[in-house]
Amino acid sequence: MKNKIRNIVGIMALGLVTCYAGGNFVHVQAAEPYKVKGTVYTVKKSKGKISDDVNRAILAASKKAAKTGKHYTVRLKKGTYTVPKTIHLYSGVTLDATGSVLKDTSSYGNMLMSGDVKRNTSKKTGAGYKAFHDIGIVGGTWKASVKNEATIMRLGHGKKLSVKNVTLDGGGGIHQLETASINGLTVAGCTFKNLKYRSGENKQEALQLDVSCNTSVFPDYVMDAAVTKNVTVKGCTFINVPRGVGTHTLLLGHYFENITITGNTFKNVREEAIIALGYHNFTIERNKIRDCGAGILAQYFKSSPSSVWTTTHDGSKMFTGKIRHDAKGVISGNSIQLKEKSLADAVCGIKLYGAKLTASAKGGDGKKVLAKDYYISNVTVKDNRIQTSGMGIHLMDAKNCVIANNTIQGTWSNDGKSKNPKGIFLALASTGNKICGNTVEKFYSNGILLQDASSATEINANRLSGIGGTTSIAAIKLTGTNTDATEIVQNVIGKGTCGFGCTGDAIIVTGGASAGVIEKNEIDGAGGHDVKVSGGTVKVIHQDDVFAW
Repeated sequence: MKNKIRNIVGIMALGLVTCYAGGNFVHVQAAEPYKVKGTVYTVKKSKGKISDDVNRAILAASKKAAKTGKHYTVRLKKGTYTVPKTIHLYSGVTLDATGSVLKDTSSYGNMLMSGDVKRNTSKKTGAGYKAFHDIGIVGGTWKASVKNEATIMRLGHGKKLSVKNVTLDGGGGIHQLETASINGLTVAGCTFKNLKYRSGENKQEALQLDVSCNTSVFPDYVMDAAVTKNVTVKGCTFINVPRGVGTHTLLLGHYFENITITGNTFKNVREEAIIALGYHNFTIERNKIRDCGAGILAQYFKSSPSSVWTTTHDGSKMFTGKIRHDAKGVISGNSIQLKEKSLADAVCGIKLYGAKLTASAKGGDGKKVLAKDYYISNVTVKDNRIQTSGMGIHLMDAKNCVIANNTIQGTWSNDGKSKNPKGIFLALASTGNKICGNTVEKFYSNGILLQDASSATEINANRLSGIGGTTSIAAIKLTGTNTDATEIVQNVIGKGTCGFGCTGDAIIVTGGASAGVIEKNEIDGAGGHDVKVSGGTVKVIHQDDVFAW
């Protein structure tokens, strides 16, 4: 018996156990850390650290998916686990962590990512959208330490990826979920909360839609500038984060295609709730924004050229895609309630932003950003309700847009960050726009203001009340050379629901501005004149009380 005991040998290698039994050596498959039933791989409940077990299950399921063409699920039993290593997700697999809490243990590292660094950085296996497909993440509360400066989850270079009913809590990184170069992304029913603000960093979207153009922006993946497209973000909640959802990396000539952001809730977001940078054919609708520093920003250029990229990460390949202007965007049915916060650049409900670069400048990659007009056009802003201590709707170098049937309410205050807040403000050659059917009330500064060679084909059927903290303010004001309105017709300017009218003039055309027709406006309660033309021109005026000089 002693000799037999001496000859018993047990070794673990590649999942095999070799043992002595009945005078023979027998190879027995080591117990896998999961059970398989149909297309579901259930990971056995371990002592808490699950990275290795989950990764083995995902690899096995992904290999099976490649052979059978079926989709497989790797499921965790309900419990609390630690994630000491990155979980790597591959094609054909959904990771279901419903009912579980997962905590990181490292000071730095993604808790989950699509693929692995070796495959992700290979141009042969990781470029375009071919690296991964049909990947899903469902459920679970993923809690990251504020000491961990890595993004909790990172997904890149794939198609048909989804994240549903997941909670991402905490972390000290710039983002909580970062995605780039994906064709077909759905993020639904998720909660993003408690992302640490990094001092000096004001571009921290909890959910980032990115572009793979620079390793400092999106590391560990191929830099080939594949655009992100066909994205839906719906039914998510963003609480106590610096920014909500969006993009802050602009690669000239490359645009995020077919983006829908709908039915989400934003609470206590320090800066913008939604940032649509370089989005083409986008819809932002039915979102609730509460107690946030700013609402929705749609932009086709950056406030500083140093934030604009023109090449890949090493500068070897210039991307000279055609500069677009036609955003084909709709911002509708959103409910926005802002509270002034120190980090927001501007307290503004909805802002459309373009810019004309008058001289070439150095971009973020050290390459030249050419002098051009990078304006944004064809965005419809309609049926939104905005409460703000700052701007209501602000257009800068935005052309051929529609602002219709919005309700915009100010606080009739001139305090804090937003001096001279305005209801609807067109500036920087925002031309060819329509302003129709809006309700604007309680603004210390002008209700509707056009300046800087901006124009509107219609300023019609708007209702304005409670406008102006001084007599120099007007409910509707046009000022400056080449500023123009074709029609100012059928507007109602009076006391409205707020109980007081306009402190100054109801309508003023001044400083070299011009208007076509001003008629059929119902004015009651203006402190000054119904219509005042001072240093401007108007072709046709049909108004009882007109003052001109």
